[in-house]
Amino acid sequence: MPTLRRSCFQLGLPVEALDRFDALALRILEETGIHTPDAATLTAARAAGLSVSEAEGRIRFPPQVAESLMQQVPRSFVIGGRDRADDLELGPDSLLVRPQSGCPNVLDLETGSWRPARLSDVAAMARLNDGLPNLQLAASLIYPSDVGVQDREVVLLATMLKNTRKHIYIQPFGAEGAARMGQLAEVLRGGSREVAARPPFTFITAPTSPLVTAPNELAILRTAAARGLPVMFGSTPIRGATGPITLAGQVVLHHAECLAGAVLSQVFRPGTPITYGIRPSGMDMRYASPIWGGVEWGMVTAALTQLARRRGMLTDVVGLPTDSKLPDEQAGLEKGFNAAFAALSGGNVVAGAGYLDFIMTGSFEQLVIDDDIAGMMLRVRRGLDLDDDHLASQLIQAVGPAGNYLTEPHTLRYLRTEDYTPRVLDRQARHDWSAGGSQDVAQRARQRARQLLSTHRVPPLADEVSNELDRIAHTIRS
Repeated sequence: MPTLRRSCFQLGLPVEALDRFDALALRILEETGIHTPDAATLTAARAAGLSVSEAEGRIRFPPQVAESLMQQVPRSFVIGGRDRADDLELGPDSLLVRPQSGCPNVLDLETGSWRPARLSDVAAMARLNDGLPNLQLAASLIYPSDVGVQDREVVLLATMLKNTRKHIYIQPFGAEGAARMGQLAEVLRGGSREVAARPPFTFITAPTSPLVTAPNELAILRTAAARGLPVMFGSTPIRGATGPITLAGQVVLHHAECLAGAVLSQVFRPGTPITYGIRPSGMDMRYASPIWGGVEWGMVTAALTQLARRRGMLTDVVGLPTDSKLPDEQAGLEKGFNAAFAALSGGNVVAGAGYLDFIMTGSFEQLVIDDDIAGMMLRVRRGLDLDDDHLASQLIQAVGPAGNYLTEPHTLRYLRTEDYTPRVLDRQARHDWSAGGSQDVAQRARQRARQLLSTHRVPPLADEVSNELDRIAHTIRS
């Protein structure tokens, strides 16, 4: 009998189904292609051997050319933190968890009221995230309403760079903002070569389903490619609205759009680090509202993750989605159920921590709760250790019938590593829980968030670096 050292739980679709999804997506790209009016992209695509029609604003993808370009997508790469000790390797076996990006509102930590997010919330959320151990990455969870739209994403990034040591995911609004963000990276790193070697942030960009990629999104992709910054290219077709209503049809369209993004990234610069972004939303026809927390989200995520992995691409999945407006039972159910799909199917970067309400609201409490969900995801992915000491067969025989394991050295050896120990989920006896104030999980999360914000410190940047970040961002806010 072969000796296994570790066994992981996995989800999987049949190979025949994956082959069919992949073939259909490639046929759509070859025969229909994608639309863009962006002249620079059309020119670059033609030079790379893709089929271009300027009159239609259409790029079609001959299979051999597309396959050759997709082979140039890196299978692993470094995502840099502030210091080298904060750098991470993103590879096929990675599971790194991060907040969502893009919420315009926030639940106030002190009052619980729902209000527009402010720049002070950006700094506080970044610092809170920096202190949460299972969220290895940072992201622009909230966009501040008290900063002019012409500077908003650049000011946001400068503020985050001063308040976290973790690698940041952020979505520029367009080419001008992306270029200024690139300048922030050079200031932080001290030069363009260092930015490419240890990129401090990843750009988020996306097509417009179905089968359109807007000029501003392509400009962001070109800027990232030129500077060696990673890109998360995330298709988000809405079932029944901007994509087929069937789950299988959504998989085909989503896969085609993500493959197109991967190819175009290599058209702009071979070797550009890119992740295959998975955001398979639906539409609740009763309310004409999006569905982010449904179980179908996890089902489609699992299928797309397998398709990306078969092509050797790294994935960025929203594995902590919810439609709930509060950090309540609905949020826990939706996030927990879908997190299991993300972990079991092999997602590499899992997004969604801290958000509520279809990405409209950021929550300090939810960020803390999601840190515990992330801890459970990491435990699932670690799987079962199958060496002789973990299998414990000799110990079982030694203890024998009617014995117990409480005093065994084996128990002491593994009691802190076999089970994930949550920070805010409650496991006390009822009388101890009552004596502690009978708090629910949201109350405990609020208490932990306040405690971390009062005690956790992020080392400041050098004054000259901080001042230059502010100058580029056109703000003197601290």
